[in-house]
Amino acid sequence: MRLRRVPGTREKLLRTGDILVKEPFTWRSRWQQFFGSQAPLFLEIGCGRGRFITAAARLDPAHHYIGLELREEMVDTAIERLKGETPQNLCFVWQDAALLTEIFAPGEVARIFLNFSDPWPKRRHRKRRLTHGNFLAQYAQILEPGGKLILKTDNKDFFEFSLTELSTCGWRLVEVDREYHLKDDPDNIATEYEIKFRRQGTPIHRLCAVYHPDDSISDFMKKKESSAMKYISTRGNSLPVSAGAAIKNGMVPGGGLYVPQSIPAFPYTWKELSVMDYRKLATEIFKLYLTDFTAEAIQQMVEASYHEKSFSHPLVAPLVCLPNGLNILELWHGPTAAFKDMALQVLPRLLTYAVAQEEARPETGPGPKAESQPKTAPKTETVILVATSGDTGKAALEGFKNVPGVQVIVFYPDGGVSPMQRLQMCTTDGDNTHVVAVRGNFDHCQSAVKAIFNDISVNARLAQAGKGFSSANSINWGRLLPQIVYYFYAYGQMLAQGKVQDGELVNITVPTGNFGNILAAYYAREMGLPVRRLICASNKNKILSDVLSTGVYDCHREFYKTTSPSMDILISSNFERFFYAMADGDSRLVAAAFTALAKEGRFDAPQTVVQKWQSFMSGGYAEEEAVLATIEQVFRQTGYTVDPHTAVAVRVYEDYAAATSDDTPNIITSTASPFKFCRSVLLALTSREPESGDEDALLQELAKLTGLPVHPALAGLNQKSCRHHSVVEIAEMPQVVLNLLGLSK
Repeated sequence: MRLRRVPGTREKLLRTGDILVKEPFTWRSRWQQFFGSQAPLFLEIGCGRGRFITAAARLDPAHHYIGLELREEMVDTAIERLKGETPQNLCFVWQDAALLTEIFAPGEVARIFLNFSDPWPKRRHRKRRLTHGNFLAQYAQILEPGGKLILKTDNKDFFEFSLTELSTCGWRLVEVDREYHLKDDPDNIATEYEIKFRRQGTPIHRLCAVYHPDDSISDFMKKKESSAMKYISTRGNSLPVSAGAAIKNGMVPGGGLYVPQSIPAFPYTWKELSVMDYRKLATEIFKLYLTDFTAEAIQQMVEASYHEKSFSHPLVAPLVCLPNGLNILELWHGPTAAFKDMALQVLPRLLTYAVAQEEARPETGPGPKAESQPKTAPKTETVILVATSGDTGKAALEGFKNVPGVQVIVFYPDGGVSPMQRLQMCTTDGDNTHVVAVRGNFDHCQSAVKAIFNDISVNARLAQAGKGFSSANSINWGRLLPQIVYYFYAYGQMLAQGKVQDGELVNITVPTGNFGNILAAYYAREMGLPVRRLICASNKNKILSDVLSTGVYDCHREFYKTTSPSMDILISSNFERFFYAMADGDSRLVAAAFTALAKEGRFDAPQTVVQKWQSFMSGGYAEEEAVLATIEQVFRQTGYTVDPHTAVAVRVYEDYAAATSDDTPNIITSTASPFKFCRSVLLALTSREPESGDEDALLQELAKLTGLPVHPALAGLNQKSCRHHSVVEIAEMPQVVLNLLGLSK
């Protein structure tokens, strides 16, 4: 933007009376004297031709108004428009906004108005924008405690830029309105720009922000830093440990899972949540739980995990609102096309840091200070044991491959995953990756992995070799924590899209087999996310639906292989954490229940516990025919394509809504790309079994039918060589682990 110089204007302004303050610096801290009375001082920066500031002063004589403008021809026009009828509570300052702190004393201004389109649209000029952090720092100095900054603009890019800058610089967003309607009060008089754009039908965006030197969030975070979060065992068989130790160990030695000793409250307003990007939100939530990690380290880990090279969508986890009213949270834009990437992109960094921290503690006390990942491998080699029903395996392999100081061993049920899932795992490269098929189902794999974790002789062999076990399954708190983030992010998107108002309740429907994904939603609810009901969606293996409705957890039932294999589970590990919470932390009750489950395959929950979870959680299930019908129905009605797991959630939600007439806004988590299960999706959409056995051909057929691009993680898998061929019996798994680690002798 060029400043126009109109000949004679400068000289004319210098002859103007007191309406133009000639020497504003001399009035610093004395503006009440200038006006001759005591009243709050309101300042418009970039007042232009003065329409807003003049009208506001005339309508509101109880406050003093100052219009600051750098362009001399604008100041001249503003003064001429007064036609000699000058309000006593109005003046103009012809100066640069960069000099604000020289014109106004700290705390001297009660309110700041910014009303304009964006004069600096080019990226290289963004430091000149009046909501850049450099200017915000000045506003924070001159505003009184609790003083407001109000911005109105027609420019969406400038508005979003301003929201980000304010959030980053520690301001609290009190109001955010992306389609603001005029109101009859002095704060909201239309500017000339605004009138023009409203006539054109252009929406006007408005925000109100407040800055406090002793902000409540700062106080909250200081308290959190001074009281470190500890983690305890669901079975009461472990002393409290740090977050780093809980992540390093994976699960409690001797049985049980780590849970946070307390659940922190989410410390931001809903307005602030609505404008947070994914990385900012993840950083802030991680800080609440990882109090033995430095803030700088957490930020670096998050920035290194959630970026455009790993996630193909700029929002990371976008919320898609369909024409039929469904709100779909897409969690599959990561490098393996499944929701497990949301956690397993950051878990390797959390784990590596935690191991290095634990090793450093005896010598240095607090451990690493700033690095998100140590430059050298930890002294102890961490062995990641994974049992997978399909998605966790590839996500863990992708996240941990070639990470120094780590070996990753994945066990999956032979014939119990989709062809695409098997291809993804078996073609994985990396010097530290191992994939083994097991004759049995997922429950067999998971139970055997837990047994290996607790096998004293195997652990002794590893310890002698300078190795130790950890987990990438959701039994590891480091896997579960990142999943809390996307539920807050989904609500923030609902707010931003106008689907809900601040604090309005929502329901969340989650397709789950191991209970970790919906458990993260439960923790989000406990942190203050306004959730009315959590709806747990199961496939034909409906053990979770049954236990939620009856309180009886009974594994003595037929196991089904379904089109949603990642949910083909009967022993849901994370239900133990949920049961612990519902039992009010009664670790003896939890230990007895899950010992009985391991030995007898069943336990009965006390009715008080059942009634507690039924007050906010429902369960439902979908038969195979219903899953395929739902895929076809959603596509026919909306043109949107869902995978079988998401279809399970859609059908269960629709059944719940029909049975209860609950019209609360609902969020459905979509856990996998439809291309990951293209055979099942094609069967649903075409009513015929795909003839081709070539996965690439099926991907192209589905892409042509739906008009969607093939997920980049899945294209060309058939052309990759299969590197992992082992198939073993359940009983052989402990020895297989030792063999792969070179500890067979």
